[in-house]
Amino acid sequence: SVILSVPAANVNSYLWFNNNINITGAKTESTTAKIAGTYNTIVTNNYGCFKKSNNISITIPCRLENELDNTLSSLNIYPNPSSDYITIEFIDGDNSKDLQLSVYDMQGRLVNDALRSVKNNLWISNNLEAGMYLLKVQNNITIISKTFEIIK
Repeated sequence: SVILSVPAANVNSYLWFNNNINITGAKTESTTAKIAGTYNTIVTNNYGCFKKSNNISITIPCRLENELDNTLSSLNIYPNPSSDYITIEFIDGDNSKDLQLSVYDMQGRLVNDALRSVKNNLWISNNLEAGMYLLKVQNNITIISKTFEIIK
């Protein structure tokens, strides 16, 4: 998505349009473009004078067939908590190609970094202390994060 903004002084109202169709509820100085189209706004000042902004073309690429969904529900990790390894299960099938897997502690320090593990298993290093960790899974388009716990 893209945030469009037209800040102006002494403005009474804003009306945003996509492809010349009024965007319902978009009546402030900014709006979020969530779909492709040609956006513009009409700004009215306190005296009733109005001006139409220049058109802005927004192109948002379609979801690729094997692209990770950008929701936390698109993968499961188990067992959680764990003492030695976690399994990463992709809900929409095998999306495990060309993934970067990173594990961070709760202070944001990188503690494990690997390129795609075998059969979706990420083996946790024995030197991790008990505690909560963040698993970050990313490809060249999407990042998904999940927390998990190590118990000893």
